[in-house]
Amino acid sequence: MEVEELKRFGAMLENDYNRYCCASSKKEKEDALFQLQELMKRPVLVDYFSRCPMALTSNIVKYGLDSETGKCIQKFIEKYKSIKD
Repeated sequence: MEVEELKRFGAMLENDYNRYCCASSKKEKEDALFQLQELMKRPVLVDYFSRCPMALTSNIVKYGLDSETGKCIQKFIEKYKSIKD
């Protein structure tokens, strides 16, 4: 994965994940969850998440993220944030 691509998708994933975690209504949470699902279908993220045991797009259910997928998202965000410009 190229550095610029990692940064771009990391920022998008962080934004959508934060929106999901901080949602104040069911509608906001559902919208953020949908955005996460769509983003995680991108080939670059599919490749990353395929290496995380138990963290699959199929684990995202209508009512929220499972804890394993949430942990994998957090690890990806940490990885992208640790990249130096």
